[in-house]
Amino acid sequence: MGLGGPAMSRFIFLSFAFLGWGFYELSGGSSFAPPNRPNDTLAQNTGNQVSSDKVQPPAQVQTERLQQAARQRAASLVAPTVLQPRPPSPRIERPAADPQRRQAVALSQIVSAGGDLGSSASAFAATGTTSSAQGSNQADFISGGLVAITAQLENERETQQRADHIEVASTEAETADLAAEEALDIRRIRASRVNMRQGPGTIYPVIARLLNGDEVQVIDDSGTGWLHLRARKGDKIGWVAASLVSRKSS
Repeated sequence: MGLGGPAMSRFIFLSFAFLGWGFYELSGGSSFAPPNRPNDTLAQNTGNQVSSDKVQPPAQVQTERLQQAARQRAASLVAPTVLQPRPPSPRIERPAADPQRRQAVALSQIVSAGGDLGSSASAFAATGTTSSAQGSNQADFISGGLVAITAQLENERETQQRADHIEVASTEAETADLAAEEALDIRRIRASRVNMRQGPGTIYPVIARLLNGDEVQVIDDSGTGWLHLRARKGDKIGWVAASLVSRKSS
């Protein structure tokens, strides 16, 4: 007997109903909970963290502000250490050497030593002939040394005096040379190139050529417009037109 018509439709409906009921029971039935996707879990955790970071308790915010104010106050109270340079120690100037004072001190020491020797010789005069002879020899030896020292001091004084005389003479000679130099009529050539001639005129032959700035010593100024002069470079003597030479310094 074959299935057909309403019986087949009823069988198919019951088969699908049984399959649906079996799938429902296998998936958990009424206690079924769909699993969370990874993206949804990450977004939920991030949102919770952001909300927890934004919301801070008022007590913690107040504490942080007080700590920051205390740090700024402490930094303003600490003054930087400034190193002050030490002042330089004053330099003590030594007095200049005084030969006369040195000689006076040396002579006073010599006189003092001679007095000590005289008192020592009188104190030990009664110790015997041998002691007297030894003391006399020592006194003679020291006296000879004192004489030599005195002579050396005199020589030093004379040497210093001679050196002073030589220095004074040298200074006087330099002063005389400067005075003689100032007494000379020294001038300079003004033109770029000047002919020095053998006589006061262009008819005389040229004996030398002078350049601008060369120094010349005027020997004679006759008022004719020509100067009789000596060139310092080459020591030549001749005549040059007065208009080509600088004026005499006052």
